[in-house]
Amino acid sequence: MASGKETELKKINSRIYFIADTNDIGDLMGAIHGVNFTGFIGKLYVLFPFPVDPKAFKQNPKGFNTRKIVKSQIEPFAIIRDMSIELHGDGTVHIGHFLFNKNMFHELIQYVWQGGYPRWKDEIRPQYVVKMKEGIQKSCNPFFKGVFLS
Repeated sequence: MASGKETELKKINSRIYFIADTNDIGDLMGAIHGVNFTGFIGKLYVLFPFPVDPKAFKQNPKGFNTRKIVKSQIEPFAIIRDMSIELHGDGTVHIGHFLFNKNMFHELIQYVWQGGYPRWKDEIRPQYVVKMKEGIQKSCNPFFKGVFLS
């Protein structure tokens, strides 16, 4: 999406796992407190519990190694469907039915770069995140100007 100079609509479609029933998503806080291990989140938490010390909880830059396991856990709860990501010339972005203005979308990209709330373990990012940043920094598309100032 970062390639090109055009400011008109740019759209990509992606295949995603979609969980329709919120009960099938699960209860993260219930799992953390050891009282509710239902849904997709509950199943994952049993396999990959958080560390006892909250300071030790970080995003794993090698998390892609567990993709097959995670996929096997989400499949009973989800369907695969298309989701579009659309950049509009007016500076808005649609991700599925969510609408972001340009600044909010930039913050979302920065949040991924940081590793979310817990940050990346040892500040090491997976290669796909590094490539995302490099692509954005090289982009001539004005939509991506200013996402990363360093």
